[in-house]
Amino acid sequence: HFLNSRCRVQAVVPVSWYQLKPRPADAHHLLNKSGASDAKMITEEVEELRNLRREGFLVACPPGDDDDAYVLALARREDDRVRLEQQQLERQQGAGVLQKDESMGMEE
Repeated sequence: HFLNSRCRVQAVVPVSWYQLKPRPADAHHLLNKSGASDAKMITEEVEELRNLRREGFLVACPPGDDDDAYVLALARREDDRVRLEQQQLERQQGAGVLQKDESMGMEE
């Protein structure tokens, strides 16, 4: 819904999530009867996190920061960015109307 509405969507995760190594409880390890663990292998969950990160949907919360406060700071920054873009667009549209009005005055 939000993506279809052209909203920016991001999830804040602990920076430790960027250390994308599967845990022994991941599906691949549970199916691996040999007991051998390959920390470099990729499970579906790890691959999905990598895809989300690559697409810009994941934002890492710095260690020691309050994750709730970090989310609010990101939201405020995004709100400020959107507001600034809207103001610039309104100025451009206003300048276009002004130029159109001035050119109409010259034709009379």
